[in-house]
Amino acid sequence: EYMEELCELCWTGGFDVLAHFDVVKRVLPKNHTVAAWPRVVEYMRDALRGMVKNQIALEINTWTVRNGMSETSAPGWLVSEFRRMGGEMVTFGSDAHYVNHIGSYYPDALNAARQAGFTEWTIFKRREPMSIPFA
Repeated sequence: EYMEELCELCWTGGFDVLAHFDVVKRVLPKNHTVAAWPRVVEYMRDALRGMVKNQIALEINTWTVRNGMSETSAPGWLVSEFRRMGGEMVTFGSDAHYVNHIGSYYPDALNAARQAGFTEWTIFKRREPMSIPFA
C-alpha cells in the first residue's frame, strides 16, 4: 500500500523534493536491500517516472549509512535509474538530529550522484530550484 501511495503522490506532483524514497528499508533486515524485492522495484520505477514528469528532485539521504546500512537512501542504483529516465535534480540530506550529524557521510551522497552522471545538486529558495556545481 505504501508503494502504491508513493506512485500516486509522484504522478500527482505539487511538491519539490521526495526524501526517504526507499523508507521501506527501515523494516528490512540489515543484510537485505530493496533491490531484492522485484515488485517494490517496479513501483519505485513508476514513481521515478512520475517524478521526472513533474520535475521533482530526488533526495539522497545519508541517515542510512550513519546507522550502519551499506547504502544511501535513495541508493546509488536508484539515483542512476532516476538520471537515466531524465531526472535532473538531486538534493542531499543527513537527517541531523544532533549538530555533529549535520552533513555526515555527504561524500557517500556526492559519490552516488556523480556515479549517476549528475554534475550539480539543487537547493530550493521559496520553491525555486537553484543548481550548485559539485566542487
